[in-house]
This record gives sequence, C-alpha cells and structure tokens, in this order.
Amino acid sequence: METANKDTASKTLQKADADAKARRSAIQKALSAFIVLGNALEVRLMDSADPTIESEANAWNVEVMIYVEQTLGEAFATRLNSGAGIGGFIKHAPTELRQKIYTSTYIRIVRLQEFLKEA
Repeated sequence: METANKDTASKTLQKADADAKARRSAIQKALSAFIVLGNALEVRLMDSADPTIESEANAWNVEVMIYVEQTLGEAFATRLNSGAGIGGFIKHAPTELRQKIYTSTYIRIVRLQEFLKEA
C-alpha cells in the first residue's frame, strides 16, 4: 500500500511539473510575440506617414496590459505600467501623441523582456 501511495504521489508531482512547464512555455511564447510586435510598432510610431499606428499601438498596449494582469497577476501588471528605473527615451516621435504612445510602448517592451527572463 505504501508503494502505491508513493507511485501516486510521484505521478501527481510529475503531472504538476509537466503542467508548470507547459504554462511557462505558453507564457514565454506570448511574451515573445508581444515583444516582437511592440518593436515593430515602435518603428512605425516614428513614421509620420503611417495613418493607423496610433490605434494599433494603443490596442497593443491594452492587450498587453490585459494579458499580463490576467496571466501573471496584479504585481506584474503594476510593474508593467511603471517606468521606474527605465532610461533610454532618446527617440522623438513626430507628434506629442505619438511620443506618449511610444514611451508607454517602450516601457512595456522593457518590462516584457524582464518578465520573459523571469518566466
């Protein structure tokens, strides 16, 4: 009976490990996809001839915020929205609105890269 209990406990632990690895892998894949898209949006924000970038970048920012809060939790969501300790805001977008969107996008990309390392 003791051996059966140990086998069951071992299988339960292996299943939990496999589930945790699968979840971590899914999170890493999603974060990587957000980073790639965010990087492309940053480039487009500098192009004054791109008429749709503001709405696309805003949608990306909202999607990232929702994903992080729902998947990683409130503490990560708070970090995602904070620029504390982040430098490098040297680019200047063509308009004030685009500069604000660029800055929020930049901050979130930096945080997503941090979260990817932690995942």
